[in-house]
Amino acid sequence: MKKTVVSIAGTMMLALLLSCGSTKVDSDDIDSYGDETEATAIPLTAKKSSSQKIDSDPYSKSKIKGSGDRSFMEKLFEFKKFEKYDSTNVYLKKGKKRLCTFIHKPQTDLAGFLVRYDTSSYACFLATNERNALIKAANQYFEDFDNKKLDKKMKKSERVYGQVGAYEEFGIAESMMTSYSKPKAYFGYKFLGKSPYFCIYVVRSPNLNEDLGSNRPPQSVDQKYYFTRAQIEKLIDFLSDESIDALNAPIPTESAEPDSYEEAE
Repeated sequence: MKKTVVSIAGTMMLALLLSCGSTKVDSDDIDSYGDETEATAIPLTAKKSSSQKIDSDPYSKSKIKGSGDRSFMEKLFEFKKFEKYDSTNVYLKKGKKRLCTFIHKPQTDLAGFLVRYDTSSYACFLATNERNALIKAANQYFEDFDNKKLDKKMKKSERVYGQVGAYEEFGIAESMMTSYSKPKAYFGYKFLGKSPYFCIYVVRSPNLNEDLGSNRPPQSVDQKYYFTRAQIEKLIDFLSDESIDALNAPIPTESAEPDSYEEAE
């Protein structure tokens, strides 16, 4: 997994010009579904293991603020709040595709994705239990897809695989993401044309950053992210516990002791 450096430079105008564009749909990027059956999608019932550690607040301020090795200036001005890794594409609607970058808050279990949505950049994070709920929902979607149990006429299919709590940071540009919220996120699917896409629906939520005063946007916007099978497979692979544990693992340091070499007699 190739790591890239989080950019904190550039003007707001340049950020807007670079991120506002969308690309056309590639014909080989869409899943073929074929004829539909009359079966109904199977709702996912999220069950938490009794052995699973459940945080009272998986998105506590101490976790958010104290994550990672950041300099005093970075913490003061809220720079480098997350690390960026690989990416895929995601659809905002039929024919409108955007870059979806995988992100992680260092030394925490918080990971997710960064997308330019509407007029702002949104970084959506999920904690351990919520990440696993997304993985379970995606696996249920794969099973329903293969068995042709996805119903094009089903109402609220974008919510059929359950909901979780999330944490989101947003702003007009990536270097200005000073707003944050704790929205609900639903998992489901939706047909765009003849193909069903996995959907992550992040519901609008109040802006919790009161320090912004009168300049504070009152809330985020509703966001619906549509993934092909290949795209959601790549995302959940990044969000697995094994992947995040590897990112949090300490980097081994070389021993200061020189290698010993005994001469043969």
